[in-house]
Amino acid sequence: MKKLIFLSCLLLLAVSTFSTKAQSLNQNAPNLTFTDLDGVTHTIHDYLDEGYKVLLDFSYRTCNPCKDWTFNIGHDIWEKYGPDGDNTLRMFYIDPKPSSDQEVASYTQQWGIEYPVINVQSNYSEYPVSGYPRVFYICPDDVRTYHEDGGWGYPSSHIASTYYIEYCNGTDLDNNRTLMDVTTPLSSTLCNAAPLTYAPKLLVTRGDLIVSNETNYFEDYKLDIFINGNFHSNQTIDPWSDMTVTTMYDYAFVEPFEVNQNDDITFVIDFEGDNFPDDDTLRVTIPSSVSTPTSSSTSLAIECSSSLLYDIYDSDNNIVNDAFSMPSYGSSQFSLQQGSCYSISFLNSNYYSGLLKDAASNTVLHSVQADQYSGDQTPRLYFNVVTIPTPADISEETNWTNQQLTERYFLDALGKRQAAQDISDLAIGIYFEISRYSNGTFSTKKLFKNK
Repeated sequence: MKKLIFLSCLLLLAVSTFSTKAQSLNQNAPNLTFTDLDGVTHTIHDYLDEGYKVLLDFSYRTCNPCKDWTFNIGHDIWEKYGPDGDNTLRMFYIDPKPSSDQEVASYTQQWGIEYPVINVQSNYSEYPVSGYPRVFYICPDDVRTYHEDGGWGYPSSHIASTYYIEYCNGTDLDNNRTLMDVTTPLSSTLCNAAPLTYAPKLLVTRGDLIVSNETNYFEDYKLDIFINGNFHSNQTIDPWSDMTVTTMYDYAFVEPFEVNQNDDITFVIDFEGDNFPDDDTLRVTIPSSVSTPTSSSTSLAIECSSSLLYDIYDSDNNIVNDAFSMPSYGSSQFSLQQGSCYSISFLNSNYYSGLLKDAASNTVLHSVQADQYSGDQTPRLYFNVVTIPTPADISEETNWTNQQLTERYFLDALGKRQAAQDISDLAIGIYFEISRYSNGTFSTKKLFKNK
């Protein structure tokens, strides 16, 4: 319960600071007439009367969330619905801050904005903007319905834009469940200890919550998992049970399951009554090679600002860094048990960067940069914690005179015996060469295969 309250507070802070929360439906969208930087005059009601949807993107140069929305989401919308797409939408970038036309033209060109740019130098009173970015979606219906969205944060604003445009198209979204995103399987999001393990993060949302301005996502649903076209398993996702979901945008962790390299994975939402099923399937492919970082020590360190939050999971999917299942934050050093795989998820990585290091060797296991991953959480980033203690009777590179060599073999960093006769037969990595002698003694040598 503590974690739920804590994350709820974070959400409320984000909503109040950046005005991310979608507003309720409005009618009778105000008319505006303006001239873009190319000298072309535009009138909103004229476009609506011609049957076009209209999108107003209020942003300015030094607003980083504005750039994020305009550069990523805005570009996709224009490509899909603008003149080179299905030609059903007209979009306008509007800068209300005091800037010269040359300044506005310069940075919007750098951002790659292709839709008309308007420099108005002050806010429109007809469309009051309480925070930036601010996006207005206007429908060409009889009452000129429009929706207002904060425009901050991928993928939530990308989902909102899709729903608002579909709503203008008359699509029934009252019971739609949409699978928007799933963690792409990468070396960092897989555990290469036997067996190979994948624990993706899902993004699921409901159309009726967006268009009705509701926020609570109570209902659970089933997720069907297919591997190479064959049904593998299903899991019941309860958005509230794991304390990770408090809004319509469902970042739910899937329980880990076994995969093989090159597997084709399909995820399908199984929700009774879903009336818009075309968007409930996503596919990913497991890469052909996986190399999960390995710590040679049980002592690890996180280096980050005091504001970066994180959770650490063991191989059984349990949070291990706090007895109350609360995320830790700020730089710290801690110890884990020797084991196969752990994973870490940074919870507000859209703002802050951080490092996970092997404290003994100072080796960086994972490095996370702000905005490296979509959304406000990273996927679970795996790392091995494996140490191979040196027995008391082992002397590294000891010469055993007058003794016959009886066996020589190689262990990888996880302690697994390799089917190799010589180091040239091994893949790149860290290995231990074990030599056994006729008198029962043996020696070990640490090897680095780098090509």
